[in-house]
Amino acid sequence: MSTPIAWINELTDLSDSLTDFAEEITLFAQQLGISVEDYQADHIAVRCNSVATADRWRNGFLRFADLLSEKQINGRPICLFSLHEPLQIGPWQIDCIELPYPSNKHYAREGWEHVELVVPSSAQTIPELELAIQEVLPSLMAVMADPAAHGVRYKASSPQAEDEQLANPTLAFSREHLTLKIHPLSIRAVIENKKTSFVTN
Repeated sequence: MSTPIAWINELTDLSDSLTDFAEEITLFAQQLGISVEDYQADHIAVRCNSVATADRWRNGFLRFADLLSEKQINGRPICLFSLHEPLQIGPWQIDCIELPYPSNKHYAREGWEHVELVVPSSAQTIPELELAIQEVLPSLMAVMADPAAHGVRYKASSPQAEDEQLANPTLAFSREHLTLKIHPLSIRAVIENKKTSFVTN
């Protein structure tokens, strides 16, 4: 697969694993009962265990992307990069990459970890998002009710930086090293709202 990262030395490990990740995450979404063509892929995320790796990837991303945001969440920097050219991940064209710096958690596999999908709704809380999901993706309700029976780990959360005004509750479905996340708003909408609120205030 020819990608914008194929010729960037700092990103060789990510480039080499991108095709396999794209196939695996697309299959996982389909196994969850999600029609992948129906939803926008908000962004893709990587995970690593060392600051040195995070710094190397950051430098590589900056060769084909702009730093969209960098903020402290749960005690560590999380960077978002706006790509000059999107990555083709299965059926999705993704133009945003999330790079969290390491926390105390150790990852058995470094590299691409998850894709986040936007399922539009007015949900501002986890129960509201679960209700919205019940209407548009009813197949996920059985997974959420008994994730272990489906070989899946399920987690609901509301990650939010201190200066963000919009709530963006998130549902995460994981299997082995793969995670698919669902939320009602795109990360760009959250960031733009923060900028607008700052100007208004």
